Amino acid sequence: MATQTRAQEYFQNTPDATKVYETSDGFVFDWMPNAIAHANTLDDKQVLTLGRDGDLISDDVDGLENLTETQIEILKNGLDKKNYNSIKEIVKALNIETTDPKAETLIKALEEYKQNLNK
Repeated sequence: MATQTRAQEYFQNTPDATKVYETSDGFVFDWMPNAIAHANTLDDKQVLTLGRDGDLISDDVDGLENLTETQIEILKNGLDKKNYNSIKEIVKALNIETTDPKAETLIKALEEYKQNLNK
């Protein structure tokens, strides 16, 4: 199945989606960190963003390419105070500005970042 067909199929099944993330092996993801984590297992680590019409929106991955697989996993599933040091590194790597360095503030900023990433 061609990648564009996979993207089109995804859009047909998910009417609210506006973009998908495609890895070099043709897999399509709805969340950039998942695409990056998968791309990190490939020789070609490029992730492209495709719009509903199948056109390339951007190949900019919003700083996520600077994150390690562990950091992506924490961003995905581990936004908890116990991961404070990693969360602090993620915020710095993504150039997210916060009002203070408290765990709650950093977690809130990353939650907002994740929501914007999925739009």
